[in-house]
Amino acid sequence: MPEDRVTAYLEELLDPEPAVTDGRDESGPAVAPASPAYRLVRLCGLRLLLPPEFAPDLQTGDSPPEGLLPLDLRPVIFPSGHSALREDARPACWLPLAARGIGLWFDTDDGDVDVDDTAIAWKRDPSTRPWLLGTAADLKAAVIDPGLLADCAGRPIAGESDG
Repeated sequence: MPEDRVTAYLEELLDPEPAVTDGRDESGPAVAPASPAYRLVRLCGLRLLLPPEFAPDLQTGDSPPEGLLPLDLRPVIFPSGHSALREDARPACWLPLAARGIGLWFDTDDGDVDVDDTAIAWKRDPSTRPWLLGTAADLKAAVIDPGLLADCAGRPIAGESDG
């Protein structure tokens, strides 16, 4: 079943015994006290949560905001040989990171979701996959840091150029 594979993949991304924090624990990322909605997006079926500070910036469309290079996140998120790397995925929404001159693309925007920060299993060790902050098991979604994800990526969509 595809959901079982996604769950297994998300569990593999985390430490064997992830820490569940209340948002105040220093081992997790800084979290705003009154947590506004996260934004649920998908990339080749993988459910990803954008932290509240990035959620309002998401834009719809099949091309990046003007002046930004599209960035393909699949080689960073998915392991080599994964079928998502061979798919002809098409952008449906963009997260502009204007200061970096890039736009991160996702193929589905599922909108805002309320996530209790205490329900997120925060990742303890940032040395592997530093862009992965934790997982929200109820949503079967990974909480990501778009800035750190962009730092790990760098391959534009095939056929795209600066101009």
